[in-house]
Amino acid sequence: MHSVRVARGPLAVALKRLASIVVKTGQTDLALTHVLVQTTPSAGLRLSATDLSVAEIHELPVSAMLGRIDVAVPARQLGDIVRALEGVDVSLELKDSQL
Repeated sequence: MHSVRVARGPLAVALKRLASIVVKTGQTDLALTHVLVQTTPSAGLRLSATDLSVAEIHELPVSAMLGRIDVAVPARQLGDIVRALEGVDVSLELKDSQL
């Protein structure tokens, strides 16, 4: 299992911004409705998305990291989940290719 702990507020803001780029009515390519979630030793948590004309990357500091995360997940769904959570920090865990 791979996991990362990050501040919920900045994560929610980044996901909202990225979802506004990629989640569009009538989008037929599912990959373009996802955000790429990655962990790196230098950047912490990296979130990126594109609609093929605009790309955006957000890097957030983490308070804990175990292993490496590199997975694409639906931007709107992840944003909704993060906004619904309580607490200052959230943990994202990757298990069997699911975040």
